[in-house]
Amino acid sequence: MTVYPTLIEIVEKTRSYHNKVALKVPRLDHKGYEEASFNELLGWSQTLAASLQHHGIQPEDRVALIAKPRLEWAIAFYGVLLAGAVVVPIDASLKPPEVERLLQATQTQWVMLSSAWLSDLRQLDGLAQRVPSLKHWVSFDHDALDDVLTFGELLKGEARLTSVERKPADLALLMCTSGTTGDAKAVMLSHENLSSNVVNALQIIDIETNDTVVEIAPWNHIFAVLVLLICTHKGATMVYTDDYRNLASVLSKNEATILVGVPKLFHGMFEKLEHAIKASWTKRLTYRFLPGVVGEKVRARFGGRLRFFVSGSAPLDPNVMQGFRRLGIGMVEGYGMTETAPALTASTPFNDKFGSVGSPLPTIELKIADPDKERVGEVVVRGPNVMRGYYKNEARTREAIDEDGWLHTGDLGYLDEDNWLFLKGRKKNVIVLENGKNVYPEEVEFALSKIPEIAEIMVCAGKRKGVEVIKVLVYPEGNALNNASPQALKSTLWASVRQESQKLAPFKRPKSEHDLVLVDAPFEKTSTLDVKRYLYQSEAD
Repeated sequence: MTVYPTLIEIVEKTRSYHNKVALKVPRLDHKGYEEASFNELLGWSQTLAASLQHHGIQPEDRVALIAKPRLEWAIAFYGVLLAGAVVVPIDASLKPPEVERLLQATQTQWVMLSSAWLSDLRQLDGLAQRVPSLKHWVSFDHDALDDVLTFGELLKGEARLTSVERKPADLALLMCTSGTTGDAKAVMLSHENLSSNVVNALQIIDIETNDTVVEIAPWNHIFAVLVLLICTHKGATMVYTDDYRNLASVLSKNEATILVGVPKLFHGMFEKLEHAIKASWTKRLTYRFLPGVVGEKVRARFGGRLRFFVSGSAPLDPNVMQGFRRLGIGMVEGYGMTETAPALTASTPFNDKFGSVGSPLPTIELKIADPDKERVGEVVVRGPNVMRGYYKNEARTREAIDEDGWLHTGDLGYLDEDNWLFLKGRKKNVIVLENGKNVYPEEVEFALSKIPEIAEIMVCAGKRKGVEVIKVLVYPEGNALNNASPQALKSTLWASVRQESQKLAPFKRPKSEHDLVLVDAPFEKTSTLDVKRYLYQSEAD
């Protein structure tokens, strides 16, 4: 049986990469980059870990990180691990009550955050009573309060780091996947879960020390965490950007070899490329008969070193994949989930299996449970990357992982003759948006059900212009039905939906009145009063 390293071992190994640039992150004023060499990143992380130990951090303490990607976030991530504690990355786009509930669900003791978030959370009345585990605050910025440590102070500490023995099976991360309705799920990922995924993903995806990887996913997302760990393990330079508008310039200036992003990014890039080609008959002819020439020009615009794209977190349009490959630009698509740390499959940069998410990573067992006559069934998996379970939630863990150790993904698919996976839909309710964000219908339903004019509500995935969106199906309250025309009622309800949605993170909000559907009868339900969601998918589409 393979013994995988701890994340501490992966971090400490980086001393062999010396002064090579490890990480580049935009400055807070967006004027250039903050950067750190591997030596600097390791040194700062060790100093932080020693300071945290000096202030009483204990192995297995949970430490929440709440900020947009910045150099301090990465130092904190590795420093917390070196101190033997557990990292809890939290989405900085959430609202304070949502963050509070996640802190409560994970029983977090420490929180490291930007000054804006510090102000927002400290203004919540009764926070200390509702989250009694929370004892220590660390501000990434300078303007801290008397009882708040600053990150700069911790990095000036002179305490000596006491090495902490961690085993591969020990907890490293708690990744929050849901949870503002009293049923929070925090995925327990061990050192081995993550390191095995790093080691095995690299057997399919070719990333080397001389690569520069531009990454665009937020770091609270497990996909981005995997990219960060892979670059750290291989000694590759990672550049984070959220500048979609000037992405070509970012790729060019950093001489990027690999771009990692979500499908929305690649769909937009290919749409712009097609628009430029259609604007000129000479470009149309060149693209049709000499696509490689067009591809060379695209690569030159991106700096000339680009090798391939990596897409994950949501389904990629096969036409986009085929289009880029036709230009000579490789595209790797992967499939996974937070509960599997995250990668399960990955394709190769150039292949003719358009629409497939690739073959299983080494050591991962993947099979199709209860296939129908079309060979489609639920994807179930087993391997060293499968989570330890949901934190303090044994019932949900037993629902997800059966007695033989198979994790039931809730996704439907089939395997071809080469053992490549093709996904066909989702058995579970989660909505995966084009940008890779997961939206849990129950959360949105909980927020919107408080609208007086709504008797019953169901939130689900729908399609608008070929893109997955959040659809809201409503059976109106009786008086509301009787006192207004359908169009007037819909307008009134939409105004209320928009107002109540402000209590949710922006990506969880319905975006258009077109996505609000009125139904003329109560929803059909099971004997346990659960809505039969599958009956209403056609109305959502």
